[in-house]
Amino acid sequence: MVPTRFEPQDDAIFAKLIQINALHFNEII
Repeated sequence: MVPTRFEPQDDAIFAKLIQINALHFNEII
């Protein structure tokens, strides 16, 4: 899932999703 282009807003949302996924990943482990 790699976007073809990055826009400031999309980039911020993408970073937020990565943060949330990382938190859940740490909780699972």
